[in-house]
Amino acid sequence: MQVLAGFGVAFWQPAVLRLAYPPAPALPPGLTALPLVAARLQHLELRAPGLTTLAPLAAGCPALRCLSLRGCAALLDGALAALPSITTLEAVDLGGLAGLSDTAVFHVAKLPRLSALNLSQTSVGDACLQFLTYGHRLVDFPFFLKWGRL
Repeated sequence: MQVLAGFGVAFWQPAVLRLAYPPAPALPPGLTALPLVAARLQHLELRAPGLTTLAPLAAGCPALRCLSLRGCAALLDGALAALPSITTLEAVDLGGLAGLSDTAVFHVAKLPRLSALNLSQTSVGDACLQFLTYGHRLVDFPFFLKWGRL
């Protein structure tokens, strides 16, 4: 880990990162090391079918603006409680996460800079979608309903 931390600080500070993991485990080992190289990370696409927590992201991505969790099928509502601590998030893709329900919306709604959100193929109901769209700060929601992607 110390070698990765030194390398990350000295040489490798990506702005865009795409990570894909096999179906298990619940917290992929490489994801725990993400904070070592994520100081400037702005866009993260994560596909980790077994992932059940977002704590490493919340702790180590201070500049993250765009987050795609499409492909993290094991994520449930409670895991999104970590999202509001990433105050720089502007766009979030939760499409295809069938385990998300109306409760997830209350975590997402706390993101102060959120302007784009994809909830296609989730179990979020109409009432919560209205909560997010009517008088709320989301500006691109109709576009994502039409195309179903971020």
